[in-house]
Amino acid sequence: MGRATQLTEEALVALAEGRAGDLGRRMTDYHALLRAARLSTGPIERLVAAALAAGSLGAKITGGGLGGCMIALAPPQRAREVTRRLHEAGAVQTWLIPLKGLDNHAP
Repeated sequence: MGRATQLTEEALVALAEGRAGDLGRRMTDYHALLRAARLSTGPIERLVAAALAAGSLGAKITGGGLGGCMIALAPPQRAREVTRRLHEAGAVQTWLIPLKGLDNHAP
């Protein structure tokens, strides 16, 4: 099994079991694979770093690559700070969307 498949399967299990911290770590690990494949950009790297520094549980590029989008998983109490730091790092638009099933679990 390839590393990408392994991370995806581990993320699915973490999501199904409500383990937000594990899901976030798998997201960040998968981002490292995408960065190594040269699918990330400097601006995305700054956003991922800002999200993680602000307390996100994980962050990664999303979409087809090179499009300027990323996703971060943050505990509810850190979401506003993550948003603020993303804007400081250059984010043009952000959305806060509760992830059902993880909102009652500890990271």
